[in-house]
Amino acid sequence: RRGGDGAGFAAELADVDGQGQEPAGTAPVAASPAVEALLAIQGDDGRSDQRRAMARGDEILDRLDELRRDILLGAIPRDRLRQLTSAVASHRAGVDDPRLGAILDEIDLRAQVELAKWDRDG
Repeated sequence: RRGGDGAGFAAELADVDGQGQEPAGTAPVAASPAVEALLAIQGDDGRSDQRRAMARGDEILDRLDELRRDILLGAIPRDRLRQLTSAVASHRAGVDDPRLGAILDEIDLRAQVELAKWDRDG
């Protein structure tokens, strides 16, 4: 290994070009589609919308999990059903996916039926 100030390396590069000039321009490097997608996601302000949608989904799943535990214990508290129907109703407006909308409709219908049973049996 030789030491030096790097001037010799620069001279070698100039000689490789043949003319002692800097190389002619290079073709631009295109980013891969995956990199472009990642950059688009990072720059997208829709991330906050996605986070809110995930938080809404997590809230509904938490309510369903609480209800599942109550069913396993042999009782369905009316308050849990009301919390679930309230969560579904408040989050339904932000749902654009028809399949997710159908799932929310089914959850709401089942919870409403159980509430009606409570009211009937009083």
